Amino acid sequence: MDLNKKTVLLTGASRGLGAATMTQLLAEGAIVYGASRDPSTVSWPKGVMPVALDMSSPSTLKCSLEASVLSTISIDVLINNAGAGAFASFEATNPDIWDKQCSLMLRSPIALCHYVLPKMVSHGTGVIVNVSSLAVEYPIPYMSGYNAAKSGLSSFSQTLMSELKNKGVSVIDFRPGDFNSSFSDSMEKGEFSEDEEKNGAKVWKVMEERMAQSPKPEAIAQDLVRAILRGRSGIVRSGSFFQRSLAPLYSRLVPSSWQRVANERYYKLTD
Repeated sequence: MDLNKKTVLLTGASRGLGAATMTQLLAEGAIVYGASRDPSTVSWPKGVMPVALDMSSPSTLKCSLEASVLSTISIDVLINNAGAGAFASFEATNPDIWDKQCSLMLRSPIALCHYVLPKMVSHGTGVIVNVSSLAVEYPIPYMSGYNAAKSGLSSFSQTLMSELKNKGVSVIDFRPGDFNSSFSDSMEKGEFSEDEEKNGAKVWKVMEERMAQSPKPEAIAQDLVRAILRGRSGIVRSGSFFQRSLAPLYSRLVPSSWQRVANERYYKLTD
């Protein structure tokens, strides 16, 4: 797909992967609408058209869409990138924290897909990118809401691939691994039971160390934009060579019980 003069809606555009992707889309000549809950607080690059979208629930998203310029235009490319983490023990934390995760990263992206799809289908062209995570394959301990939302989004994407196969709309399930960003700085912290605090600290330390050693957001954004330019539906993984190539192969060849043990060792939960 040639992105020149194509209209792109990018959620979660204000920082991290979203900001890096926005820069590369502009370089390709795209017309970029950068979505954020409060665009007035963001220093946007020249050429971006900020738009206020509240993704905290499908109902707030609907109100935002109806009040924005997006109600009057056709979107050629939708990138559902908005996300946030919550780090907590599932057992010890108020379930409201998981409801917020699923609304932001599953229910609202699904609603946004439903909003843009009719025009894409009527035009016989379009691309939807749903940014999930390699946590779909290797869940992160103490991030059960994040894992569940991203897994649901990935499954939803693959369903759309089949339903839209002959309608000219490509669907990309984009699964980044670790990358060097400020994601952990904005992580919501929940509760831990007394016997889980030590393990929680181990996992957090591994996450911080891995992110510091991982590729920059710009490298992940390159993979995302290349996937759009190819214009084909499918799963696209991004990250280090191990995460991008070896981990998926391992998951296909090794029993799930072994994968779970390996994942626990990765996060220092077993000796």
